[in-house]
Amino acid sequence: MSNSSKRIQGYSSGRARSVVTLICLMVFSVTFVIYTSYYLPSQVATHFNVDNEPDGWMTRNAYLLLILTLLISIPTVVSLGISMLSEKYPHLINLPNPDYWLAPPRLNESLDFLAAHGHRLGRLVIVLMTGLHYVVLVANRAEPPALPQSWFMAILLGFVFALAMWVLALYRRFSKP
Repeated sequence: MSNSSKRIQGYSSGRARSVVTLICLMVFSVTFVIYTSYYLPSQVATHFNVDNEPDGWMTRNAYLLLILTLLISIPTVVSLGISMLSEKYPHLINLPNPDYWLAPPRLNESLDFLAAHGHRLGRLVIVLMTGLHYVVLVANRAEPPALPQSWFMAILLGFVFALAMWVLALYRRFSKP
């Protein structure tokens, strides 16, 4: 087997590992949401005003359907969108130094990195959605329901920080050669 064939096979297995970890995290999160939703009241406070008072309500079943739909669809669209669109339409990819990184000798390696990086973003979104569900769970355990603002801010700021690191990793990977 030639050296370039080994390299391509290694990147493909890396892409497969990336998909498997995305799916495993999604299965864990879906299981967590389903299990913990039984601890929610029949009417769930899902939105809170500036004074931290609930001003939006849903039935438990409607909330569960909504959170599971978002938990599955958003990361799937994000991760598959990045990996599949970059694979099918590499000319539409907007990267730093595209002439170098999308040249034929480096194209497969670049596309594999983009696919894995898209899956990383999908995993970040799963963690965000699971964290937001946890905040709703904690909020509804209080009487009257109140959003735990420190948890909410920690989850949002953690996501923003992780997203900034995700963007930085993308720019570092595709910096000038």
